Amino acid sequence: LRMRLRNQRYDYELRFVPGKLLVLADTLSRAPLPSLSSHILDTEDLDSEQICAITEGILPSHTARTKLATLTASDPTLQVVSSLTKSGWPSSKAHCPTLAKPYWKVRADLTIWNGILIKANCLVIPAGLQKTYLSEVHKGHLGLTKCLERMKTTMYWPGCSGQLGDLIEGCAICQSQRKDPAHAFA
Repeated sequence: LRMRLRNQRYDYELRFVPGKLLVLADTLSRAPLPSLSSHILDTEDLDSEQICAITEGILPSHTARTKLATLTASDPTLQVVSSLTKSGWPSSKAHCPTLAKPYWKVRADLTIWNGILIKANCLVIPAGLQKTYLSEVHKGHLGLTKCLERMKTTMYWPGCSGQLGDLIEGCAICQSQRKDPAHAFA
């Protein structure tokens, strides 16, 4: 958004140029490196102000952030994931520790800040807090779509979407408010 606002004053003219006519290839046309482990996300690579804004935006209370960091440090799975995030992931999933395998697909999006594991713009929630955070997302009984949207913008753990779906399917209030698609247009 910042870049778009900065570049609004310019008028662009986009032209297609075939690759064989480009003397020097630009950065985006280069093939990616075969190994993700050589590019480990670290707070030095990321804008620490942005990370601070993410964590404080989701958890404004210092006490809540401290509790999340403490439970992240005591969670055996997140200990392994944090260690791999700091030191580098193995070259293949087969060599990955069993506890960390569920995080394999998102390994390139993980970083650690002040003891809190972050995946892209979401906080990684330890097992000890998952039920609490599920109930917070479900508060208001907004239905599956809105709750999923709310969850995906703030928190992550493997299987969180399925757990939220199960919670909503088992909620009498949500089921009573659910619209029947057959009668939706009546």
